Amino acid sequence: MRTLLQLNLNKKDRYPNMSPQAAFQKASSRLRDHLKNQRLRLTPERLLLLRAIVSQAGHFDAEQMSSRLSRGRHPISRATVYRNLGLFEECGIVRKSIVGQGRGLYESVVGREPHDHIVCTSCGRIDEFEDPKVEEAQSGLARSTGYRLQGRVFEVIGICPACQKRAGAPPKSE
Repeated sequence: MRTLLQLNLNKKDRYPNMSPQAAFQKASSRLRDHLKNQRLRLTPERLLLLRAIVSQAGHFDAEQMSSRLSRGRHPISRATVYRNLGLFEECGIVRKSIVGQGRGLYESVVGREPHDHIVCTSCGRIDEFEDPKVEEAQSGLARSTGYRLQGRVFEVIGICPACQKRAGAPPKSE
């Protein structure tokens, strides 16, 4: 297993396959199409939230995003953030994960390769990883069940090496 990214990503790592501007363009196109199909409007608030999501490094929760946008030049309400995160999840712009102790986190998925998470239940550290065995298991599951898969959420929880060290226990893997 190879750790790809940690929560503190730099701009280069956020979109390995495209620039942040290209990711915003792709996400806004996806959003426009979804809104048109749902007969909803593309509001300035939705565009501000979309830009904030695309510029966000790593994972975020709805409260963090709400707090960030309520202090901005054009404040957005908490209700608008929550309502639109669900909409953005529907159209494949963000992915919501329930990590650790039931905490819901979001991340932008536009321009990112599929990946999974390993989460420390002690400090909340989140590492992202890719493992070909997970991809193989997913493909095998689809073949054996006849499902056409639309995605996955695979999260492994445990205690990171730093927390194990602080607790005085040697790092172990099972």
